[in-house]
Amino acid sequence: MRSASKLLTDREMERVNQAVAQAEARTGARIVPVLATVSGRYEWAEDMVGLWAAAVGLALTWAFLLVAPVGREWANEGKVYTLGLLPILAVVVCGFVVGALLATQVSWLRRLFVSRRKFAESVRQSAQQIFQESTVYWANEPHNALIVLYVSLYEKHAEIACDASLESRFANLAASLDGLIFASLRENRPTDGLCDALAQIAEALPAVAETNRALAPPGAPRQSTCLRVIG
Repeated sequence: MRSASKLLTDREMERVNQAVAQAEARTGARIVPVLATVSGRYEWAEDMVGLWAAAVGLALTWAFLLVAPVGREWANEGKVYTLGLLPILAVVVCGFVVGALLATQVSWLRRLFVSRRKFAESVRQSAQQIFQESTVYWANEPHNALIVLYVSLYEKHAEIACDASLESRFANLAASLDGLIFASLRENRPTDGLCDALAQIAEALPAVAETNRALAPPGAPRQSTCLRVIG
């Protein structure tokens, strides 16, 4: 799985930032796009992979011991198997450790033990956390609304976090973001998906007349929001 920091080139990030600036200029809102590699830790999924690896190792060891000369002489040397449960315990422990470590490196193994509902919950929590942080960060900057577009690559899920008064505007849009953004990702066009999503967010907000935009005093241009990359 590609990390978020390696997904976009500098030119593509600049294109996304320009789309953000256009959306903010049209709506007077503060739109914060976030691209994350992963939103949850999923330690239990790694433990489950380790547990299954230990179980497979136990089964193979047991099958071997069924045909091994346990309690009988080894070849012509007169040696007798006396290790008891030691090899079984060693295989179980090593299998668990190796399986858990492997799950940290092979992302699709963790996906086998995590539900889509849990993925969506992790993305939602991360989006809300970014929204709270952005609320504090932009507290002294004039804006009509604050919206966070949070996209998580591992979970393949996108989320919109905003004030409760705006949730109804994005109820239908949020459901279609996954198909819009991740279809572009599969076609190796990540910038198109992000820019289209930003444009649709702007369309869901009311346009603000130029004369009514109290975004910054004369001579002090408003600072645009930039794409935030996590991981």
